[in-house]
Amino acid sequence: MSTQTTHQKSRAETNRENAQKSTGPKTEEGKRTSSLNARRHDLTGQIIILPEAQMEEYIRFTSGFHTDKKPQGAIELNLVQQYADVNWRMNHSAAIEKVKLSLTIDDERESVDTECTPAHNSFVEARNYHLYSETLRNISLYETRLSSRAAKLLKQINEIQAERRAREEKEMREAVLMYEMEQEVHEEEQTAAPGKPFTYNPSEDGFVFSIAKIKFQIRFRDRLIVARKCEKARPAAA
Repeated sequence: MSTQTTHQKSRAETNRENAQKSTGPKTEEGKRTSSLNARRHDLTGQIIILPEAQMEEYIRFTSGFHTDKKPQGAIELNLVQQYADVNWRMNHSAAIEKVKLSLTIDDERESVDTECTPAHNSFVEARNYHLYSETLRNISLYETRLSSRAAKLLKQINEIQAERRAREEKEMREAVLMYEMEQEVHEEEQTAAPGKPFTYNPSEDGFVFSIAKIKFQIRFRDRLIVARKCEKARPAAA
């Protein structure tokens, strides 16, 4: 057996022995790191690393924004995810502020001497706001920036989606017109060649809508016209 082969075998055996001896992280820092849970977001494919206790809550929270805004395409999907993340951070910041105040109130409770419990709590809270005003001010500044970022993202999302919906409505009206034109041409051709089936391919005119969706839009339009006529014909209430 060659020296190289013997060395490779020895190294492999050593690796196996070390793996069996490993019992995971022993330090507190190592344990905290190992407690982080990595998961790929079902909607965005983004890799998220959070403490395991927060992961499910994060997924539930951010998924609600996707359900509400119903993004389409990569740009909308990315903007909605950013908006959800900013809101998550705002909520997290508010929670940190509350915990910070609660902990400091307990720490400073003995520093205020009064027998009246309500007054005692008020004095302690006022003292804490004074002692930790810089920390609270930084948290407030952070929340303000996040709130501004969230407002800008929401405005951008609404504008992009409004433009998309307007474009889709225009294209649908055009697709309906083309479909009905083809129907009229087919009816005229039936006199010369009866029995010929009607066919129309929306993609040939650059549309992405299915025939079923175009037919649904035609039915909806026609029913809406009838409904409006009925509304006008309805006698006015006394």
